[in-house]
Amino acid sequence: MGLLEMLKIGAESFARAIATIGMLRGTNIAIVNSDAPGKEEYLSAGVYPDLRKHANETMKKLQVEVKALDATVTGVAVDRLLRMIEEPNFRNEDFYYLLETIESRLYDELATKSVFVLDPKHAELFISDFGATVAQQFPSVTYDIDESIKCLALGRSTASVFHMMRIMEAALRAIHSCLGIATLPMGPDRNWGQVANRIRENIKSRGSNFLEKELFSEMYALLDAVKEAWRNNTMHFDDKKTEEEAELIFLAVRGFMKKVAARMDENGLPLA
Repeated sequence: MGLLEMLKIGAESFARAIATIGMLRGTNIAIVNSDAPGKEEYLSAGVYPDLRKHANETMKKLQVEVKALDATVTGVAVDRLLRMIEEPNFRNEDFYYLLETIESRLYDELATKSVFVLDPKHAELFISDFGATVAQQFPSVTYDIDESIKCLALGRSTASVFHMMRIMEAALRAIHSCLGIATLPMGPDRNWGQVANRIRENIKSRGSNFLEKELFSEMYALLDAVKEAWRNNTMHFDDKKTEEEAELIFLAVRGFMKKVAARMDENGLPLA
């Protein structure tokens, strides 16, 4: 698993795993921890067919949960219990202690892991995207879109904005190609106003008969919104961004990309 590939585990996986073990252990624990008459006979007796069936179904569900938790050692113990359930001489004592082993291993494995919890707002953001149209029209920035979203959800606001700059560059190249504007100016003096003015002047030069004047004017307005959210006229990336700033930029960039992708692909086609 790469550094940027995160294991996504819902909190319910923890709860279900522990609840499952506790539910099955509860059938035996009262007797095992007591000095009640018949305890030894109960422990040495075979597990009832109904309980075997229930345990089999429940353990298979637990397999899914421990896999989600990447608890491999616990998974080995679960597999062992599933095999032993099928044996005719499987006793209540075996059943109880195997459950105890599974629970102990699960706690030990979870103690070695770090879990990062996202609140509902950021959890929803983590799995969001810019929509199917943007993904189809601008495949070259799929990685940057995904990383900008995940960085923002995880509180890495400056990193998120770095990826959004790369997304914007792809969109602006497409618009320049579509309108037949010369290649984007490069260098430290490149700024949002310079780029926006080139687009605005091109739209203006096409006159009132330009059939897509309104559409491209809307793109220009959305680009201006990105510029305002950036709060830095220079387009090169050299400052830190707060979470609030990154969120404003994200909303502006996403809106801009959706508008651009609805009209053209990353090569600026079809041409205006």
